[in-house]
Amino acid sequence: ELAYALYEKLGLKPTKKNKTGFSTDSETLQQIDHPVSKLIIDYRTLTKLLSTYIEPFLNSVDRLNRIHTTFNQTLTLTGRLSSSNPNLQNLPIDNPFFNIREAIVSKEGYSLICADYSQIELRVLAGLSKDPILIDIFKKDLDIHTQTAVELFNILPETVDAHTRRVTKTINFGIIYGMGAQSLAKTLSITPQKASQYIQRYFERFSKAKEFIDQTLKEAKDLGYTQTYFNRRRYFENINSSNKKLSEFEKRAAVNAKIQGTAADIIKISMVKLDKALSGLDANIVLQIHDELLIECKDDLIEQVKLIVKDSMEKAVNFDVPLKVNIGVGKNWHEAKA
Repeated sequence: ELAYALYEKLGLKPTKKNKTGFSTDSETLQQIDHPVSKLIIDYRTLTKLLSTYIEPFLNSVDRLNRIHTTFNQTLTLTGRLSSSNPNLQNLPIDNPFFNIREAIVSKEGYSLICADYSQIELRVLAGLSKDPILIDIFKKDLDIHTQTAVELFNILPETVDAHTRRVTKTINFGIIYGMGAQSLAKTLSITPQKASQYIQRYFERFSKAKEFIDQTLKEAKDLGYTQTYFNRRRYFENINSSNKKLSEFEKRAAVNAKIQGTAADIIKISMVKLDKALSGLDANIVLQIHDELLIECKDDLIEQVKLIVKDSMEKAVNFDVPLKVNIGVGKNWHEAKA
C-alpha cells in the first residue's frame, strides 16, 4: 500500500489521518518534502488524463475521426445541457503536461471559432435585479470584479491589485451561488466576521441585488418553485423543511436556479438563432460548453462567420443588460480559446 511505502518504508512523517489510516491524498502529498511525492502526484494526473479523456476519446472516434457526444436536455436541474459518451464539457483548461483541448482540432481547410459569453451570470443578476450600479458597470463595459472592489472598498480602479480583484471575484460568484459567511471565509482564508462584513457591504452597495435575492427566496418558499426570465420552473420541495441542511441547500439552489437557469435559456436561444443565421454557409456549431460555443468554419469565411456569431449571440434576447461575446479563432480548441 502507498501509505505503508511512504510512512513505514521511507519513514516520511504523515500529516493527516483518515478512517483507514494515514492519508495519501493530493493535499497531503504536496506537504511532504520528498521527490517521491511529486512523482506520485504526476502519475495520478497522467493516469486521470488517460482514463478520463484520452481512452474514452479514442474509443469514441468514428471512421471520419469525429467524436459525437450526446447532449442531454433534461439531466441538470438548472436547465443547462450536459454531455456524455464522452463528456466534452469538462475538459481541463490547465494541465502541467499538456492541454487536452489541443486534441480537438478542425478538419483541413477549416478553423474553430470559440465564442464565449462574458460574465453572463453576473449580467443576468444585474438584469433580473435591475440593480442600477451593476447595470451601469456592464453598460460602460467595465471590469465587473475591479468595479466591485471600487464599490466595496471605496478605492480607485487603478489601485485594485490582483489580490483584491480575486477577493471581489470570489464574492461576486459567491453571491450567485448563495455562499454564506462561513464558506466565503474558508475560501478566502479570512475570519467569518470579515466575510460577513464583505457580504453586508456588498448588499449595501448593490441593494437591488439584495432585494432580488430576498424576493426570489420568498417566491420559492411561497410557491414551491422559482422560474427563469423565460418562465421555466424549478421546484423546491424541501425549502420549508424543518431539516435545516435540506432547506438551506434549497435556498441557495433557488437563487442560483433563477440566474444560471436564465443564462442556460439564453445560450439555447442563441444556438437556435445562430444555426439559422449560418444556414447556407460552410460553418456549423460543433460543441456547446455551457456559456461557450465552438463553431467549425471554412477558412475563407472566418471573418464573415465571426460577425454572424457575435451578432447572433449578443442579440439573442432583449435584456436590460448588454450581452458581450468574446471571440477567438484557432486550428484547435485550446488555440481558439486563447
